[in-house]
Amino acid sequence: MVHALERACELIRSDGILIVVHDSPIPPAIEIQQGADHSIAGWLYDRERFPFIREADAAVEEVLRKGDVSLLKHRVFPYLTRISSYQGFQEWLEQQWDTSYLPEHVDQMIQSRFLAGSPGTAVHILNQGNIRSLRVF
Repeated sequence: MVHALERACELIRSDGILIVVHDSPIPPAIEIQQGADHSIAGWLYDRERFPFIREADAAVEEVLRKGDVSLLKHRVFPYLTRISSYQGFQEWLEQQWDTSYLPEHVDQMIQSRFLAGSPGTAVHILNQGNIRSLRVF
């Protein structure tokens, strides 16, 4: 990953800006909404995705340390995925987080809330992303 960032820096003109965007290494929270009530059910873990994200952070830190770039700005931005059915939640997991680990008690809680049939029931996946602006020398 460091090699890819170094190569990108070589391709960008001197004094250019490289934007690096990736998810945060913090597992996303799973929130259940029922009407106006919101509660955290748990977190979504991924043994394959999070090491990759940590490697991406380390690669940025390495090119910063080497002095190839300077950090102009680092922002953490939250984003939310809203899912309005249990089947939709299962499909989303299979498509987006196919290597994830969802604790069984969290899955059961989500399923039971949807089975209760309360209007306005939804699952929110609360994730964070990192965006860094790097000045290339």
